[in-house]
Amino acid sequence: MRATRGEIMRILRPGMRKDGAISPAGRTYLVKLVSARTGLSQTDAEQRADQVVTQAKTTADQARKSAAKFSLWLAASMLVGALAASVAFAAVEGGNLRNREWYLGR
Repeated sequence: MRATRGEIMRILRPGMRKDGAISPAGRTYLVKLVSARTGLSQTDAEQRADQVVTQAKTTADQARKSAAKFSLWLAASMLVGALAASVAFAAVEGGNLRNREWYLGR
């Protein structure tokens, strides 16, 4: 069963890429596998295989969009963090300068 899942993933993986497609031979194998495992007719197995492929593509697109949004928010938060760190550093340096001049009597 584990080997079969591996074969299925190798067949579906190219279809998960943006605008990717499953090879006709791979699709035929999936349909035969679904038909054999579930006892569905050929046309029902084809419909089920198409549903699974469509669902997998939709899920992959959603994951791709989520990763893109996450990376943009991560970059923005790192930029804000760098700005906050530079402001804090400037405040520390300004405080040191102020204290040093006060002790020197200027």
